[in-house]
Amino acid sequence: MGNYTLSRLVTMLANKPKTKILVDGGDPQETLHLKETIGFVDGQTTNPSLIAKNPEIQQRIASGHSLSAQEEKDEYRKIVQAIPPLVGNAGVSIEVFADIGTTAEEMLAQGEEMFSWIPNAYIKYPCTREGLRAAEMSDDAVFFPGPGGCGLCRNQGIKGTGLCIAVCRQARRSR
Repeated sequence: MGNYTLSRLVTMLANKPKTKILVDGGDPQETLHLKETIGFVDGQTTNPSLIAKNPEIQQRIASGHSLSAQEEKDEYRKIVQAIPPLVGNAGVSIEVFADIGTTAEEMLAQGEEMFSWIPNAYIKYPCTREGLRAAEMSDDAVFFPGPGGCGLCRNQGIKGTGLCIAVCRQARRSR
């Protein structure tokens, strides 16, 4: 467990904050390092941009290899599947690939596939017009404001979260 003694670990866990600590990244080694450093993590959130920063992906790109859309998805799945053993039963948020032209139907199809990758998946949709429409297409969609933006939860047996940390011009573009 890194440089920590057992007594120090017991102290850290006894003083564990009520706030959930989620790793925001696309590198399982980074998750492991953080877990060893503080003694626990309560889950992880990731997205295609964070996966693209993964050292293995960066190394492939630096060597001149460009990834096809299928290879991007395969790498995303491989990296996401390496995370659950590090976070136990805690959730892992997986964001769909989406840009301004991605339809709600495309996001839903991606989300359903991604949900099958791991048992503790939460699917993350962008809070764009189409992302919100995707949530509305499912049962029990809930919109909730958050301290840096907004979110949505899609509940159709698939646990979901939404992401919206946007400046006004981004919100205007999605109209």
